[in-house]
Amino acid sequence: MRKASGEMRNLLLRCGSFLKRNHTATSFFSGPGDAAPSLRPAMASTSLGFLLVLCTCGLCEDRVITLDGDVENFVVGSNKVFVLSDSRLHQLTLDLALEKSRSVSNETFTNTVNILVPFESNKTLVVCGSWSIGYCEVLDISDISTLLYWESIPAGVSPGVSLVVEIGNGKYLLVGRSKVAKEHSSDALSVSLRNTLHTQKGDIFSSLGPNMTPGIESVSDGDFDFVDGFQLEPRGSIYLFLNIKGRVQMLLLHSKNGKAETFRSLQGAVLECYKNQNQSLVSSAFIPGGSVVRWAGIFSPCNSSGDTVLAVFNIDGSQAGAVSDVCINGQPCKKSTTDKTLTPEAVVFTYRDMTSVAAMRTNNWIFLFIGTGNGQLLKLPLNGSLTPGCPVVLSDGDQKVFPRMLFDPAIQTHIYIAMGNQIRRVPVANCGIHIKLRDCWYAADPSCGWCLSQHRCTFHDQCNSSDWISGYGTQMISVQMVKDPSEQNITVKVVPNLSETLNVSCILEGCGARTPKQCSCILSPNSEDFSITASITIKKEKITEMLLLKNCTSIKESCSQCLSAGCIWSVGKCDWKSPSSNPQMTQDNCTKYASEQNHTKPENLTLKPEEVSIHGRNDAWITGRNLNSVTMVRFKGNLYCSPIESPVTWKDPSGKKIKFHIPSGNKGSVTVCVVTHDGQCHGNATLTYMSQPACRRLKPNISWSSGKRKIFLEGNNLHFMESLSQDNITMIKPNITPKGVFFLTPRVENPGKEKATSVEFRVGNHTVACEESIAYVPDPEFTGFNTAQVGKSMQVTIQVKRNKLNLKESEVRILAIAGEVQEECDSVEIKDSTDRTSVLCSIKDPGIKIDSLEITVGGLTRELKANHNWLVMLIPVVAVFILIGPLVVCLYCKKQKKMAEEMKKHLEEIECGIRNEIRQGFVDMQTEKTELIANVGAIPFLDYKHFASRIFFPEAGPLTGLVIKEIGEESEKEQQDKSCQALSQLIREKHFLTLFIHTLEEQKSFSVKDKCTVASLLTLALHDDLPYLTEVMEELLRSLMDQPSNSQPKLLLRRTESIVEKLLTNWMSVCLYGFLRESVGQPLYLLVSALMQQISKGPVDSVTGKALYTLNEDWLLWQAQDFAPLVSRPLTIITDYITVFLTVDLTEIKISIQMFNK
Repeated sequence: MRKASGEMRNLLLRCGSFLKRNHTATSFFSGPGDAAPSLRPAMASTSLGFLLVLCTCGLCEDRVITLDGDVENFVVGSNKVFVLSDSRLHQLTLDLALEKSRSVSNETFTNTVNILVPFESNKTLVVCGSWSIGYCEVLDISDISTLLYWESIPAGVSPGVSLVVEIGNGKYLLVGRSKVAKEHSSDALSVSLRNTLHTQKGDIFSSLGPNMTPGIESVSDGDFDFVDGFQLEPRGSIYLFLNIKGRVQMLLLHSKNGKAETFRSLQGAVLECYKNQNQSLVSSAFIPGGSVVRWAGIFSPCNSSGDTVLAVFNIDGSQAGAVSDVCINGQPCKKSTTDKTLTPEAVVFTYRDMTSVAAMRTNNWIFLFIGTGNGQLLKLPLNGSLTPGCPVVLSDGDQKVFPRMLFDPAIQTHIYIAMGNQIRRVPVANCGIHIKLRDCWYAADPSCGWCLSQHRCTFHDQCNSSDWISGYGTQMISVQMVKDPSEQNITVKVVPNLSETLNVSCILEGCGARTPKQCSCILSPNSEDFSITASITIKKEKITEMLLLKNCTSIKESCSQCLSAGCIWSVGKCDWKSPSSNPQMTQDNCTKYASEQNHTKPENLTLKPEEVSIHGRNDAWITGRNLNSVTMVRFKGNLYCSPIESPVTWKDPSGKKIKFHIPSGNKGSVTVCVVTHDGQCHGNATLTYMSQPACRRLKPNISWSSGKRKIFLEGNNLHFMESLSQDNITMIKPNITPKGVFFLTPRVENPGKEKATSVEFRVGNHTVACEESIAYVPDPEFTGFNTAQVGKSMQVTIQVKRNKLNLKESEVRILAIAGEVQEECDSVEIKDSTDRTSVLCSIKDPGIKIDSLEITVGGLTRELKANHNWLVMLIPVVAVFILIGPLVVCLYCKKQKKMAEEMKKHLEEIECGIRNEIRQGFVDMQTEKTELIANVGAIPFLDYKHFASRIFFPEAGPLTGLVIKEIGEESEKEQQDKSCQALSQLIREKHFLTLFIHTLEEQKSFSVKDKCTVASLLTLALHDDLPYLTEVMEELLRSLMDQPSNSQPKLLLRRTESIVEKLLTNWMSVCLYGFLRESVGQPLYLLVSALMQQISKGPVDSVTGKALYTLNEDWLLWQAQDFAPLVSRPLTIITDYITVFLTVDLTEIKISIQMFNK
């Protein structure tokens, strides 16, 4: 079932598309000053935002997540990945999708997490750090934002090793600390076993035993650090690996029934990879399966910069012994004179800088996954005898690989690696990229094979064993050419290297005969070089191989070429094989022939260049002496299964120089030697492959259409580029300098149009594109220039139309031409303004008469002519202006005077008309007020019915008589109530009434007069329910004030443009009627009457003799008088109800009127 689900998951991952995700969240974290209880909720907070980038790599299924800080540790659970960066702990899915994130450190809370262990059976994640005296917390493994338990305990104050182990009937957290703080002497154990459950004795995280605290107190007085640890099968032996005093120490604990018994079983050994030399362990991995316990470790010499080595050891418990300088708590330290030393079974790989290793076993193969300092992930196969195969590069980056690499726990088809701030999920084999049987056969990976039933390249466990074929390390077919004893014919036989149980058929074409059963043909020994086609059918799979066969007798001088063609070398010549030929004797004859040759050995070899990118280089050189006999250049390296050879493309006749092509390769160093005719390889030069060039930025990234603008490329390893192009058309030779790479842009067609062009460069046979492009814009346009003498030099100012080029002074060259004399500008300055650009040029000769300027900008050259005719044209213009100017001024003044007189007359006529209108208005007003004061003794109070009719219907139309009338007969009233009952109930629904009013007001044909009428009718209808009317008005007023057009709320009480404003007027009149009639109505009436009497019979000014309060004279309308305050004797007017005191003081009257208005 697991096999089927794994295969389905592989298929979905290979064919599915992976979406990029950006996750952002927020978090807070308590500082170190908080108490422990307040720290717990803070540590359970959710995540602070960070940028997450996920990407796919086609069928390779490479997934990458980029964090906001470097990876410090990571672990893989059953279905989660937990990554610890600088200040965050992240929870990811197995596909590297972010689920949760939480803070573990910030500026106010300094903390380092040293223990990160998933406890799968308990569904928790154990995290321990160095804050304060140290702490440990338990998180929910499915949601790290959930804090289950927190305790202050010095378990994770220093880095080391930690893992969950099973001892007896319980599971414990084994903690190995590299350094123990002396102040925490109560818990100063270098290696301890801590509880994982509250139900265990001593509670969770306790290291107590039955009577004491068992553990290892001190490993040594010197510096040491734990590198790795693991436990074998459940309740099996526990292995710890550490560096101490320049040696690698293995500690072995046998699982017993309790903590103390387990520590008393301590054994160990020294692992030695370098003989008699200080060394350290970089990374290690347990090799699962097999009859013996095997372990792989990367060793590095301590005091030298030599290569790191990967060695495989047998660390079975029987290999261990007593360990010196180890003190178990409660027991005396053991002083052993010599520790048991283990040497490797095999040193399987040597490389410059290995940083991590992981191991897995498939069938009879062991696969070691190796991380390097230059960012590569290598896969190294080992057969049953620990013989290494050809390493394969699975992933390539530019940062050091983290010392720990972990496999996908569900299906071990992927491995997780960390480098810098990235976590990658890399497939352990790229079987899926091989779509043909032949490609899968030569995949150089024994874990890949062709599944005949599924017609694809798969892992062995994804296919039936009888249908799965793999050809690692072998050729698919072998060709044998044998001359028969009669020396008349040559028999060519093709043998498929396949299992005999498979139904294999073979057909040869091109040799004149077909023999499907034997797959062979007969040729003449005098045949020239020829080719044949071998067609092999395996079940329904068909493979076709083109074979180029050489005539053995035509091969001259080259013994090695003779052997590679399937021939034999005998008596200094190449010949056909016979049935009695001995292959070893043939090889010996070739070696003897090579020693007898009189070829001069190549000497003093120098390789140029010594560094190339992973894409190689087309033209490389080797210089030296005696290079005439060189035919090939051979490359040998740790990552090559077999040497790679490149032919010589050119030779110097003197034998001092040869040219060849460097093939592509993997990052690292290889050895280069030259191959002569005898097959021997001479020289030992070193060639280093580095990362491919990367073009990050172009400065500037814009050019004018005529080209030749200098562009600077920013990036990495750009000195490896060989040529550069734009839009795959124009080839440009880059100028590679120590400061960077420069090139000049080419000219483009259609110079008047803007255009964007891509920039690419060739490295070997590979093309690399720049991230930015170059934008072409029209050439700069120079419109003119002027000159001015400044000091002892001539300054030329050139006007340029505004453009996007951002010209530099160094890009502009200006040449001043004066007759036959040419002067170049000493200095150039460019000034930009909002609408144009000015170029300032300074010339030493102040008296030069410039005829023209020659301006050169890159590939653009423009000539500007000087304009000397403008002075000649200016003189006549000035003369005409002087003659005509005074006449124009006189005419203008005369016309202005006439217009002023007409304007004055027109204004007088207008003022006269206005005075007459004002006089007539006052006359009308006084005439109307006469009736008001005619009978002061009788105050005309209106009853409520007529008061309401004047307020509600001021125009007194026919509607007034219909609405306000005498109450009729009782029967008529009942009939009227029944007809209006439905309408009365409807308007007493506030929601309906407000919607009804809003709907009416939205009608364009609904006039102000109609609004007033509706408001009066509503007031009458709701006259008996004023509280309900007040609620409706309150809601309508609030809606009216919220309208954008009502930006001035004070105007709402001064106008009647809506129904609610008229309702407000009616409502106030109804409410104030009683107050006006009973309290203030009579005084107000008398006050108005007195004012009218004052207006009609006012006093006469004693100074001017004019009436002050009448408008009978015209001069009062337009002539302002200077009044002074005058006080006269008060005049008392007595009426029936009120006495009014009048004075002549204008200021007092003005104040009285203002108070009345208020």
